[in-house]
Amino acid sequence: MYKLNMYSFMTGDDYGFAIQQHASINLDLIRSVIDKTKIMYFSWSGRIWGSALTFLFTSIEKSLFVKINTLAYLLFILLVYINVIGGFKINFVVLLAINFSMLVFLPCYGQDFLWRTGVANYMYPLMLNLIYLFFYRYYKGQNIYNNYICLFLFFFLSLANGITNENTSIDMIVFTILLMLLEKQSNHKVPIYMWVGLIGTFIGACILLGAPGNFVRATHFHYHLLSNLRTNINALFEYKIMFIPFLTFMLLYVNNENWQDRKEALPYAIVSIIGVLAMTASPVTFGGRNVLSSVVLMVIAAGILYTKLDFDKRTIRNSAVILCIFLVMGSTKLFHQASVQLKNYSQLNQENLRLIERAKEQGKIATIYIIPCNTRFSMLYDNGNMDLQPNKDLNNPVNRSMAAYLGVNGIIAIYK
Repeated sequence: MYKLNMYSFMTGDDYGFAIQQHASINLDLIRSVIDKTKIMYFSWSGRIWGSALTFLFTSIEKSLFVKINTLAYLLFILLVYINVIGGFKINFVVLLAINFSMLVFLPCYGQDFLWRTGVANYMYPLMLNLIYLFFYRYYKGQNIYNNYICLFLFFFLSLANGITNENTSIDMIVFTILLMLLEKQSNHKVPIYMWVGLIGTFIGACILLGAPGNFVRATHFHYHLLSNLRTNINALFEYKIMFIPFLTFMLLYVNNENWQDRKEALPYAIVSIIGVLAMTASPVTFGGRNVLSSVVLMVIAAGILYTKLDFDKRTIRNSAVILCIFLVMGSTKLFHQASVQLKNYSQLNQENLRLIERAKEQGKIATIYIIPCNTRFSMLYDNGNMDLQPNKDLNNPVNRSMAAYLGVNGIIAIYK
């Protein structure tokens, strides 16, 4: 993963955020990030964490970002893992399967895990959601939050959890309600910490969804509710994204007749599907980089049921060993494939930077080169769209922000 991060570079929205942050370079970094995030909240987006982290990541050196992001990816995988296991036991098959799932089922892997603006808006906020979910998973049935200090801290975690992302904020509210209903069914009462979690998450979601900037942004898009709903329902059966994790969950679910096992996994599967359908209210349908949370939640649901298999049976143990071998081989091949592909884009970017520097010295408009992006491991790939790369239009937003950041009169990109 460190190698993949080494081949990453700034592109698309990164330049726009970097320009705004660069304008306040003389201010304290944290103060500047907060100020710019406030402006974004009222003018474009309610994603407080996403905006703040993007401003931060576009302000630091690449070498530092590479180290931070590599460690963050490892932490992300571990957070998914402990949500599956419900603790800290070691299970190599589960750990390998989680990493493999990210490589296989995400249509825009590079944008979710390598692109600065992408990781700030998707991977890092989802890590907050996973921490919130783990508290429920690990401390199930224990009234540990009746201490007022713990309740106070848990409220702020819940508040931060609700501010993360539009569809995941809805997911977290529904998840908490489902757990409260299950708890009510089992013990005839709902612990106070669940109420605190629901209230905190709901307030956070209101802060996110009610941001004035969201309504400004909405005026730039057009969408049709029924068309979006149909597209999102079809996405559940897209074999390259949701279908295989969903099918795996269903097969494990119907073959496990223990209701206690089922109810541990079921809330994750339900909110995964709700996350897909929640995109119906968004101008952007389910696809591309926004699939991350739903895929992760379905992987957790399937993983929980996998851990409930009877490993005392020899055939299941042997199958797990064979699966482990294939997961290692598959992950190794995919990481190597990604490394080779990303190296080509990185080399072209370095060539373009040299061309821009030459044009800058001569006071001319820079002509750089782009190539069609056909790998989902690249930050530039967005389901075949080229909106994260500059193009031949001098006034294209990416061209203008890139030129402003690099200090050149203008940039025109042509196919190599």
